[in-house]
Amino acid sequence: MAKVKLTIIIAYHPDHWQSSLLAINQLRLNVKLEVIWIVSNKFNFRSEQLEDHPFECKLLHWANIDDLVQKINFALTASQGQYISLIGEDEILDPEGFMRMIENVEKHQSDIIMGSYVYFDTTQNSYIKHPTFGYEKMKKYFYNTTLENEPALILSLNASGNKIFRRSLVTISNLAISKSDIVGNYKPFFLQILIQSKEITYLPYVSCLVQSGKTAIHSVSTFLDISHELRKKIFSKKLLRLYEAGILLELSWVLTSEEFILFSDIEKMSLLSKIEKKMEGYDIHLFKILFPQYDTLFDLLHHNLYWECIEYLNIVFEKETSRMSVARHRKEYHSMKKDMWKPIVKLNNMLKRWGNNSC
Repeated sequence: MAKVKLTIIIAYHPDHWQSSLLAINQLRLNVKLEVIWIVSNKFNFRSEQLEDHPFECKLLHWANIDDLVQKINFALTASQGQYISLIGEDEILDPEGFMRMIENVEKHQSDIIMGSYVYFDTTQNSYIKHPTFGYEKMKKYFYNTTLENEPALILSLNASGNKIFRRSLVTISNLAISKSDIVGNYKPFFLQILIQSKEITYLPYVSCLVQSGKTAIHSVSTFLDISHELRKKIFSKKLLRLYEAGILLELSWVLTSEEFILFSDIEKMSLLSKIEKKMEGYDIHLFKILFPQYDTLFDLLHHNLYWECIEYLNIVFEKETSRMSVARHRKEYHSMKKDMWKPIVKLNNMLKRWGNNSC
């Protein structure tokens, strides 16, 4: 079998590019690799900063969002890779998980291969698994299946760096990135990829670290508009219900975030009203089965009980904050306990040796 060539297209971020580069360098590659960096003109980032690496590097600079869309589409069509991975500016590859995806690309020759991902939670100061992957289906392995056979795989749309896809899917079908993809974390693009893929492989391994895992509160309106448009492209009822569950899960995350709690009551009411209107026609029943922890929230929202919803969310946030505080203190206690015991054990061992030598 000929070696697979992989192209990684990375949206440059000044805080994350070195971590991305380190992660790529840690890959134990058995494939030919090409890395294309998409860089804004406002950053002083030059090709000299990418020298002395065992893979081919290219830079494409952009000036505005139209130019950014054009550059990413150029990278997709002009890349040399048989397979492509598209990494968002707030994403970093997990070397071990990403390597598993590459190994399975070589083994199964799938149209697209996907892994899970974690996001960085600032309140806990650590990476946490996205709740999507708590769903039983997303804990299993799937090899060369389709979206029709395993519609649950549509829940993996929230990130882009957890995917490797066949370049020919883009070139043969003339798929392209649009402005909606840029603001929607490439969801419209990957929905098209998934629908067209005849062989989808999914591995329940973390392959991507997302630095801002939740949809930002100020982006909710855009997120709702894009999600609403994408619903029109899904013709399978079962697939649509799962896609809607994914949207509702993302909204649940936003509503239980600190950003939402810090909003004024008027801002909260406005956002809840907008969400409730966009939810018209959604099948909430399946969502409640998959993610029962949000049952009360959407019951209140569905019945336009906005004040009760706000009070409920305040209580949920306080409980979660307390739980995380207890967990943090417990972790600190065990760490301190472990550090205290080390010198005691060492001293005890020294005394034992001294006693043996004395005898």
